[in-house]
Amino acid sequence: MRHFFSNDETLIVFLSLTIPLNMRKDTAATGLIFVLLISVFTTAYPANSSRQMQDTAVARLYNTYQYQAASDLIAQKLAKGGNETSSDQQLYYFNTLSMSQLRLNHLDSAKNCACRSMRIASKSTDSALVSEAWKVMSYAYNMGGQLDSALYFTNKLLNYSKRAGDDRQYRNALSSMGTILNQNKRFEEALKYYLEADQIINKMGDTSSFALSQYNLGLTFQNLQQYDSCFYHLQEAVLMAENRNQSDLLVFIYGSMAECYLKLGQKEAWKKYLLKANDVALKLGNLQFMAMAYSSLAYGALQEKDFTGTIKYGLKADSLLKKNPYQVLQINVDSMMFAAYSNLSRSSEALTWYLDFIKIKEKVIGEKQEALLNKIMVEYGTREKNLTISKQKAEIQNKKIQLRLLSLLLLITLFSIILLFIHISKIRKHRESLYQKEKFLDEQIAEIALYKHLFTLPATGDQSPGQAEDKMLAGENVENPASRYPLYLQLRELLETRKLYLDPELNQQTLISLLGTNKKYLYQAIAGYGEENFRSLINRYRVDESKRIMEPKPGIDAMPDMSSVYQASGFSSAPSFYRIFKHYTGLTPVEYASEARKEARKNKMKMA
Repeated sequence: MRHFFSNDETLIVFLSLTIPLNMRKDTAATGLIFVLLISVFTTAYPANSSRQMQDTAVARLYNTYQYQAASDLIAQKLAKGGNETSSDQQLYYFNTLSMSQLRLNHLDSAKNCACRSMRIASKSTDSALVSEAWKVMSYAYNMGGQLDSALYFTNKLLNYSKRAGDDRQYRNALSSMGTILNQNKRFEEALKYYLEADQIINKMGDTSSFALSQYNLGLTFQNLQQYDSCFYHLQEAVLMAENRNQSDLLVFIYGSMAECYLKLGQKEAWKKYLLKANDVALKLGNLQFMAMAYSSLAYGALQEKDFTGTIKYGLKADSLLKKNPYQVLQINVDSMMFAAYSNLSRSSEALTWYLDFIKIKEKVIGEKQEALLNKIMVEYGTREKNLTISKQKAEIQNKKIQLRLLSLLLLITLFSIILLFIHISKIRKHRESLYQKEKFLDEQIAEIALYKHLFTLPATGDQSPGQAEDKMLAGENVENPASRYPLYLQLRELLETRKLYLDPELNQQTLISLLGTNKKYLYQAIAGYGEENFRSLINRYRVDESKRIMEPKPGIDAMPDMSSVYQASGFSSAPSFYRIFKHYTGLTPVEYASEARKEARKNKMKMA
């Protein structure tokens, strides 16, 4: 993960690891309705603009990189002022507090402060403060990997700053948009936004942002594999950052130059700049920077297949990240350590790192992120055109027409919400119906099993199963399905008493050996009285076993751990468990377990 820093308020985050989210259809629909609601009820732009207020003491700490001290001072002022603090003053404090927490990598705290800013901003008429709230909201979502929400607030900031002629915020919005596009590997589009941002910076004469702008351009050219242009901009960034003593930015510039040399196969130059980055990080005493440097060294060792070296540097990076957690960087370290231990055939240690990787990955990853972003980009393009048209009409039409349009939008929104609730209700009823059907079938099967001793075997004379088998081997009656019934009963008894299906490695040959028969007879027995084939029969037993495990126990209402369920029921992997369970029941394991608990709660209430 790379951070873009400058000495002013700009803070843009570029995630080198893009992680897709698997959103369910009903969740996606809910998200679209939410966006529609925001578009209806949120004011497009603040009505008034004033010079943004500022607390001199807070601003001095923030501008001198004392972010923790700035956060502490804001907390003291908010606690001391209480309800007497004006809403605009509170908005300024929470905006600044969110940015400070972002720089300290306290992502949850930064997001909470940004959300608080948005609530206060809904009552403010100060356009400078409101646009600042949009900015911190965009950055918070950006760092959290929620690019759809980041894009929404970035677009609001972009439209406002362009309309208001606010070059500072326009530059921020352009840089943020470039970052989002870079994250989704749309490098050509990102380059256009960064180039326009660079023009604005030059127009403003903002010397504190020169190095940052050159770094963004160099990084984008690196992604485009245009290394001549990449080196040109990165070298410019080095000169500017050194002149302004921007040590934090120098770490990333040196790191990016090292990465370029690594891709070009120039190992000596790669080590040289990586060591430079490490030296600066060491002087700064920043644990996160040092962790990134060791992570880069581990990556280089992994590329050279020096797995021992990878582990050595990876452990150093991990120990630093334990003191100063940084989830996305931790994911990179975990993946490299897993690869190194795997190649050294140290499977137990490799598994430990892999499990840690999965645990952190689930926290920061978004479902189908790239596909969703592309869809949202199209939607926002259309919405932007509609906003322009609406603005032109608003200048001509009177208030009566505006109220009618607003009423129409409210009716559409209400209708959409009703349809959404109907859709969700149908899905819930369908799931409940599938669960009840499955329970009914289970009861029928259990009843048949209880009374199966009442069923008589097909007429085979007075001969025993062994004698019938001998005659079949002699060629008598080999195609008669009834002659396979004793074998089928032996098969079911063997599976149910010894629960062989709980072994993921169970195969036909094992059963053939235990039953003393052959593949053809076993197939005929299964096809004549059981499932379609051997695999189908075993899967049915495993599905039934998993359902028994997932049934709620008395006094325990918590959802079961699905990884434990599939292992305990004989499945070899989670994907096959989910696929086979859904095939037989029409429900996913999670849906089945949820319905079982709903049913248990209903029964408990009836008994009460």
